[in-house]
Amino acid sequence: MAKGGGVGTPHRRLGSCNNDTEYGLGLFGRYTADRHAGRQRPGRKGRELGIAPGVLSPGAHNAITDVDGVRVGHVTLMEGDHIRTGATAILPHGDNLYQNKVPAAVVIGNGFGKMMGISQILELGEIETPIVLTNTLNVPEAANAIIGWTLSQPGNEDVGSVNAIVGETNDGHLNDIRGRHVTPEMVVEAIESAKAGPVAEGAVGAGTGTVAFGWKGGIGTSSRKLPARSVVTRWVCWCSRTTAASCRWTAFLLGKSLISFTCKTMWQTTGRWLDHDHRRDRRPAL
Repeated sequence: MAKGGGVGTPHRRLGSCNNDTEYGLGLFGRYTADRHAGRQRPGRKGRELGIAPGVLSPGAHNAITDVDGVRVGHVTLMEGDHIRTGATAILPHGDNLYQNKVPAAVVIGNGFGKMMGISQILELGEIETPIVLTNTLNVPEAANAIIGWTLSQPGNEDVGSVNAIVGETNDGHLNDIRGRHVTPEMVVEAIESAKAGPVAEGAVGAGTGTVAFGWKGGIGTSSRKLPARSVVTRWVCWCSRTTAASCRWTAFLLGKSLISFTCKTMWQTTGRWLDHDHRRDRRPAL
């Protein structure tokens, strides 16, 4: 199978962060695609179009990898007219994750999901494996890959329990989801190809076959710097929803309005603006 082949290649398996193998969608990435013909055409991200949500500045890459040590890898499957799926792996740091666990939490906004590994996060507040995203019916294959990969890491020879973290979404509108085309080997490839730096976004990895509010969805990432503290917050956003009934274009302004409201409320209730000395003359212009 060719890796990152040119336009028209029947089957593509793409690593992350390589400019010659990036495929994205609309506001999420650098390329848009014709889902029927499998063709790619240049596109632009939201900030390149003047859409800058919120009041905080992005990090260097405007990606989850702006946090030191975080890496992201993708494997993308595009074959014929019916296979549009893949896997995305997120590694919080480059050390042994099982031996150096990472604090974590889960917030559920939609309970109709099949994410694996939630209960231990809720109980212990930590994760011990890479986080993998894939389609709903390939969750077991992704978990199998994570467990096998974790057990094989040096220092884990005596490990007898692994809590694999797998997120999912149903990409069955564009993908032959019943075919369960993502294999454990592909998931391991996503984990081992994970890199720091710019992150491929859009119709790549787990976002390849997703649909959001009736339009093509995808996978995206972002980061924001908090003032006076040199702290970077970061996200990965993975879109999949089937109808546009509740979608409004004014949502572009929602982020800025909410953050402005939050900042104003913080000032009114605490008299400070996220700075160390808490001086009242530092009130922001809202």
